[in-house]
Amino acid sequence: FAAIPEDQATKKLIAQWQAYLSPNEKTQAVWEYVEKPKSGFLVPIMVGYKAISQLYKNHEVANTRDNKTDVCFVEAVHSIGEWQGIHRIRDGQALSETLWHYQYEKHWYLCKQGATAIKPEEAQTLDQNPDDDFS
Repeated sequence: FAAIPEDQATKKLIAQWQAYLSPNEKTQAVWEYVEKPKSGFLVPIMVGYKAISQLYKNHEVANTRDNKTDVCFVEAVHSIGEWQGIHRIRDGQALSETLWHYQYEKHWYLCKQGATAIKPEEAQTLDQNPDDDFS
């Protein structure tokens, strides 16, 4: 495991994460039942990552996978997806809507489909974004 630098931003993130993992009667949440729009199987699916730290230079973090790539700590992002068999893809439009495209926005790195996806040539790089605020 990599050593997490000890700074105030990291301590604040750890405290937030511990509060998230231990909800109680004072935790704000609004639950709402939403009907499925069509028949089919809805399944949990990992759709990307969310940065939970700033971007660190490789030499600032111990035990990284290589000695060149800068490091950012992330958490997996999950959503609900509809499981569909390959037999449903009948034409180029259906295939285009099925393919996933990766998109980076602020400190989110997500997979998106169809009209909501940004075309690869329009995508931003994964460099540190000046809008990221981990303080």
